[in-house]
Amino acid sequence: MDRIIDKSYPLTAQVLDEYKVVYDSFKSPVFKVIKPPQTSTDNDYNKLWLAVDMISGLVSKELASNFSDIPKYLVIDHFWHFIVKVNENYHDEISGI
Repeated sequence: MDRIIDKSYPLTAQVLDEYKVVYDSFKSPVFKVIKPPQTSTDNDYNKLWLAVDMISGLVSKELASNFSDIPKYLVIDHFWHFIVKVNENYHDEISGI
């Protein structure tokens, strides 16, 4: 801190005026408000998370007792992948269980 204080100087009105000249020499940036259009995938995404949260609530005890060291959303994602991708030819059989 002492080194910073030794290299600093008092902030006076004259110094501020000099900074103002430099500041005013730059053009002010123009920021446009960018808002992506809402798409149907937004709703699909929200529905997916509602479903995942519901599943998480339904199996919370099992997750805590069997997968306590793994984040619950990772377990649910892997289970979903197992059902949808690994066993894609057995969906009818699985849904009957």
